[in-house]
Amino acid sequence: MCSTRILHRAALIGLTGASIACGGDSLSPGGVVASVTISPSTPVMNVGAELPLVATLKDAQGNTLTGPKIFWTSSDTTIATVSDAGIVTAVALGTAQIAASSQGTPGLATVTVAPTPVASVVIVPENATASVGSTVQLQAVTYDAQGNVLTGRTVVWSSDHQSVATVDDAGHVRAVAEGHATIAATSEGQSGTSAITVNAPSPPPISEAAVKTVDVSPSSKTIHVGETVQLHVTLKDADGRTLTGRSVAWTSSDNSDAIVSSTGLVLGISSGDATITATSEGKSGSAKIKVQRRDVHEVTVGLGKSELDVGQSTQATATLYASDGAVLTDRPVTWLSSNGAVASISSSGVVQAVTPGQATITASSDGQDGAANLTVKDGGDQNGGSTGSSDPGGGGKKGKGHGKPHGHG
Repeated sequence: MCSTRILHRAALIGLTGASIACGGDSLSPGGVVASVTISPSTPVMNVGAELPLVATLKDAQGNTLTGPKIFWTSSDTTIATVSDAGIVTAVALGTAQIAASSQGTPGLATVTVAPTPVASVVIVPENATASVGSTVQLQAVTYDAQGNVLTGRTVVWSSDHQSVATVDDAGHVRAVAEGHATIAATSEGQSGTSAITVNAPSPPPISEAAVKTVDVSPSSKTIHVGETVQLHVTLKDADGRTLTGRSVAWTSSDNSDAIVSSTGLVLGISSGDATITATSEGKSGSAKIKVQRRDVHEVTVGLGKSELDVGQSTQATATLYASDGAVLTDRPVTWLSSNGAVASISSSGVVQAVTPGQATITASSDGQDGAANLTVKDGGDQNGGSTGSSDPGGGGKKGKGHGKPHGHG
């Protein structure tokens, strides 16, 4: 056991850049590197995510070395890149090896970049009514944990009562007999359902007049990604009389921007324009739907550490919020330092302490700002190291676009 007196004396004289061994591993600022290990060694990341890796250097006696310089490289920068501070950025799906070497001795970590997992599935519409012999088109929308729409995911459809309603691989439901059935759509272990009510065949229309005009209302509408709007159709004959009981088919000119259900319910998928068309007896009417992305309403900034010694670094993170509190992940962020002479910041948010003083780190996106304060201290000899550890005190301030700092990142 270490002597309490020795530990107390070490604290009093302000030992830096060294440690006292207690019968085990000890720290040394220099020496010959015998091994390099990286933690975590097999991380799994999503595209666009960033992760700091930590390289530990040891000599032949197992002592941890803090002085030797570490060089970082990636085996495939199209899959994952790594900064001089060991911060990995996931670029595309696949696997890449990240190497940390010092004095010619390497250590390896295998980074796997995987798709963002499906967190929930919603079927549009969630409730539908059909007559025996008719069909209903359902759409399955997959979301991630932040509520963003995911595309290109495999969906498996099923019906709990195929004697009442069946469903094919494209979500087409066919009404077989009177009753109730639940249609499920499953993707990556997550499921959504739609309740289907099947009624007796509809009676023939009272009026035998042919459809002459089809009017869709509203004729134009602007919605945000993830929002819905209900369209309504009015059918009239050549004399201007309103017709009922007629079959109406709904289609979208671009399902990547907006999809429409068999009842005229439109869901915004991504930014763009789509024409929604209703057709009955060969006659059509349409509505123009404009889908917009949500604006950034608020930005918050977090720092891994709010206090650094000269030569140290930390990772800044920005969280973007829409006006309804939803987290936005598909927006570019610009980083700035109010005092580049004190602390600089890279385009990926890596902060480097330069000289003692105060600096404000600001993240900007879509005209909104968030900021966090940083203190740089003169910590003496840093042995060329950097830090990636978290600091609960490094939380950022929320910004609302009220001005920007004048420093350079």
